[in-house]
Amino acid sequence: MTQKVKNGPNRSQQMMFLIGGIIVAAVLLLLLLISVQSGGTGEFDYSNYTGPVPQDTNDANLVLDGIPRTRTSDGAFIIGNPDARVTVVAFEDFLCSHCQSYQSTVKEFMRQYVATGQARFEFRMLPISQSSQSVFQVAECAGVVEPGMFWPVHDYLFQQASAGTLDSNSLISGPVGEFGLNRAAVL
Repeated sequence: MTQKVKNGPNRSQQMMFLIGGIIVAAVLLLLLLISVQSGGTGEFDYSNYTGPVPQDTNDANLVLDGIPRTRTSDGAFIIGNPDARVTVVAFEDFLCSHCQSYQSTVKEFMRQYVATGQARFEFRMLPISQSSQSVFQVAECAGVVEPGMFWPVHDYLFQQASAGTLDSNSLISGPVGEFGLNRAAVL
C-alpha cells in the first residue's frame, strides 16, 4: 500500500496567497496613510465635466476634474500628480470579492490624497479568471475610446460586480448606457 504525501500548497494556492498578501499590504498602506494625515474636503467641482454627473458627489474616482490621468507603456492606468511622493499600486480584479470590499478605502484614499496632489494611484489588472479579463477589456476599451472614461467605468464595474448585477449581458450595455459610450467602438 502506498501513500501519497502532500508536498505543500500547489501553484494555484500559492497564487491565491500571493494575491491575498498583496491586497492586505495595499489595504494596510492605505489605512496607514489615512490615519497619519487628514485633509481635503472630499468635495469636487463638476462644472467642467461634460459627462453625466454622478448622484454621489463624494465618489472621488468618477470625477477628479483636473487631476492628471496617464497610462504606462505596459498598460497600467494612473491618476494623480506625477510628482507626488507616494504612489499606491493596486493589483485588482473586478470579480475578486476582496478587491470589491476595499473599494470604499480606495475611494477615501482618492479623496484625501490623490485629489490633494499628495499621492497618485496606479491600477493594474490581476485577472484571476478568464471572465475577469473580459471585464477588464471593457474598462480598458472605454478608456481608449473616450479618454478619461477608464476611471468612471472602473468604478461602475466594481459597483455592479459587488452588487452581483454584472453579467455577460450587462457587461457592455451597462457602461455604454450609463456613460453614453459608442457601443461599436467599445466592442
